[in-house]
Amino acid sequence: WMTAYRALRIAKNVFQGAALFGMNVFITDGFSSIGQAAIHLADLEGANIYCCAKKSQHSYIQTLSSRMHVFDPHIEAWLPDIMEKMDIVIDNTCLDGYTSSWQAL
Repeated sequence: WMTAYRALRIAKNVFQGAALFGMNVFITDGFSSIGQAAIHLADLEGANIYCCAKKSQHSYIQTLSSRMHVFDPHIEAWLPDIMEKMDIVIDNTCLDGYTSSWQAL
């Protein structure tokens, strides 16, 4: 949980510590322990959460937040939908050297 907490806290500093309410947060691996912790913490602050997970994990991930949007983990499955729309990205998988994460911002 500390890794997820620190990642969100560092990201919040960019917004002068503002709450995440209404912000779009993308988490590359929502099913991982860091991803689930980040989902819970972002949800507590009212963020709109976007994340990746395998198809078999979608129904579980969907239960973690009412503001959840789940995508397949392949970059071409999620990048076109979120490109340049995210306020915060937590990339805990680094599929492509963070290139796609930067494009999501």
